[in-house]
Amino acid sequence: MISKSKSTGFTLMELLVCLAIIGFVMAMVFLNSNSFGVTAAKAAATEMSVDVRQAQSYGESVKQTDTGNFTTSYGISFNLSDPTAYYIFADKNSNGKYDGDTSCSTGTECVRKNQLQNGVSIASFCATVTGGSETCPAPNVQSISILFKRPDPTADIYTFDSLGSSIPNSDSAVRIILKSSSGGQSSVGVSKIGQVFIK
Repeated sequence: MISKSKSTGFTLMELLVCLAIIGFVMAMVFLNSNSFGVTAAKAAATEMSVDVRQAQSYGESVKQTDTGNFTTSYGISFNLSDPTAYYIFADKNSNGKYDGDTSCSTGTECVRKNQLQNGVSIASFCATVTGGSETCPAPNVQSISILFKRPDPTADIYTFDSLGSSIPNSDSAVRIILKSSSGGQSSVGVSKIGQVFIK
């Protein structure tokens, strides 16, 4: 007696159902990762805006430096060459920029180094010249320092090129563009009058 062997495998219908399920799962993962990227960028922007306010508070309240000086301006520095960190600093030599290193070692201008989390980094800078419109990205701007000095709550905004030379302008506002690794985007802006905003 010859027995018929039944062939095993997927039918066309089963294969199509499997492909549809895999496609649906992949679409959900993609949409959720993009949503997470936007959330991560917004969370980083919120934290950064709080740190700008902290630097403003140090400057207005005349926080004492490690050398006992009460007249130092305090600020926050952002640099595209170190896009995953930024620094709150005391401008001890009054040159308008952060002169410390990336290690934020004791005795330097560095007060605190803040590391961006969850794959978020600084993508670019935007600048608004007094009486003009915003330029985004701002040409040749490699780093930005925003300083505050008592008793004035307004911000002194300094922009620098890749050589560390000051770019002569009268910026009335700057924006730091943050981007997550999955493409989510947010930004923190600071105006000359000391207003901090998130976009």
